[in-house]
Amino acid sequence: MRIVVVLGSILLGVVWATGAGAATLTVAFRGTVDRVEDPLGLLANRIVPGTVFRGSYVFDRTVGDVDDAPTSGAYPVTGPLFSIAFADFRPATAEAAGEGSAIFVENTPVADRYRVVAESARGFAFPGNDPQVLPLPLAGVVLALSDPTGTAFDSDALPAGAPDLSRFRERLLTVASLPVPGSFQGFTILGTIDALSVVPEPPPLPASLLALLAGGTALFSRGRR
Repeated sequence: MRIVVVLGSILLGVVWATGAGAATLTVAFRGTVDRVEDPLGLLANRIVPGTVFRGSYVFDRTVGDVDDAPTSGAYPVTGPLFSIAFADFRPATAEAAGEGSAIFVENTPVADRYRVVAESARGFAFPGNDPQVLPLPLAGVVLALSDPTGTAFDSDALPAGAPDLSRFRERLLTVASLPVPGSFQGFTILGTIDALSVVPEPPPLPASLLALLAGGTALFSRGRR
């Protein structure tokens, strides 16, 4: 009986994994650092203009708009949001902990904007893998796209996938640390996004395979009786 329960649990897990994550989308980005403001030398010149960064952000495409304005949308984000790696630093995860953490979409005649904001990025110690560099939690991470022609979007709806990067003139990433304890200074990294694309989801298991698993479990159950 125990084996049957285990097999059944495995089947349910497979079915859940196949359907899970359908509402969650991961968008990968790549870019180059343009400017580093680091008056205390916390990064030890290991991140400089020209340094390549890679990362991704995750969002729920079914989340509702909490902004009632007709030309701007705000789509709240909670939990892990950004994953970013600069040069040879290990990737770190920014968790959206502040109330301002959201994806913001603006669609106006003046400009269209798309911003992914992790405010009070709890759990992101940066860089954290070098004993010579003081790990600092981040104040925030912002990915911001701006189209001054106001033609990138048709509405303030949350894009179902990654925005078309070619439609935006400004494509910025900002990473800002909290100040060093006892000081008013930390570091800020500013870069330009060069690529933005949806990370493909694993293909769902074929219905025939799910049926085979279910049939195998049923046959095994009858054989044990």
